[in-house]
Amino acid sequence: MLLGALLLQVAVVVAVSVGTSDRPRAAPVDVVAPPIVAPALADRAQAQSGGPLAATVTDRATALSDLDDGTVVAVVLVDLTADRDRLLLSSSNGAALDRGVTRAARQASQALGRTLAVEHRDVGGPDRRVPFLVVAAALVGGFAVAGVTTWLQGPADSFAAGARRWTRFAAVSLAAGLVAGGVAALCGAGTSSVLGWAAVVALLVLVASTFTNALSGLWGLGGLAAASALFGVTAVSVLTLTSPYLLTGPWAVADPWLAHGAGLRIAESVAVGGLGPARSWAVLVAWAGLAALTASVARAARARETARAA
Repeated sequence: MLLGALLLQVAVVVAVSVGTSDRPRAAPVDVVAPPIVAPALADRAQAQSGGPLAATVTDRATALSDLDDGTVVAVVLVDLTADRDRLLLSSSNGAALDRGVTRAARQASQALGRTLAVEHRDVGGPDRRVPFLVVAAALVGGFAVAGVTTWLQGPADSFAAGARRWTRFAAVSLAAGLVAGGVAALCGAGTSSVLGWAAVVALLVLVASTFTNALSGLWGLGGLAAASALFGVTAVSVLTLTSPYLLTGPWAVADPWLAHGAGLRIAESVAVGGLGPARSWAVLVAWAGLAALTASVARAARARETARAA
């Protein structure tokens, strides 16, 4: 069953990879321009081809701050004293996302009779693949911890046993977070990034381990297969190293609400010194809460089965 789940993951990832392109979907962009132009330019950017850009009008200082901390992927600076505007792209975007954002921004500018000069802004941080690899490692680690625990000890049949197991998962998650924060500190990351890496890794490991444990308690080996599919098949952006803003179809809609998608958005922001979107943190906390609820349902189901067997 586990082999079947892994084969399914490979098939889905290959299928989705073939369909990916450099056309973004709702990529966040700040627009800095005089009031007479900014709303029109933002509306044009959002209307192009179903909305490849999610444009927000703001001031220059806020826009540059948003770009530096990963809140947006680009900033458009409009200068009415000339007919040529500037597009600042974050150095953490990657080539595919840069191409898509540049094309959409140029279309919006040309519709207003303007041209666009493209520049890259160095926002610091590690290689752009690091957030993807960290999220993947945290999810795989959490899944492995729960899988081995279930294999050796079986399901937790009482509330006390479940609480003890969750305590162990929490300890492992905390240790993983401390290791991640320590590595970040050794690599010269700032205090906010160190704390951010520690927090997101700890939370991802906790979510993966507790949810895998809950599903295995509910369905046994089938639960492990379901967990591997949940943290594997759905993790298209992580497995293909693709920006979430380049996903297509249902993946683009579901990704922000899945554990890997929320974790990736936080990790990409933390990598450049940001704090990560509040919604993404809330999504991870919600997944942990859902794991607790699923574990309770599993214990109740096993109790009913035991009572019927007696």
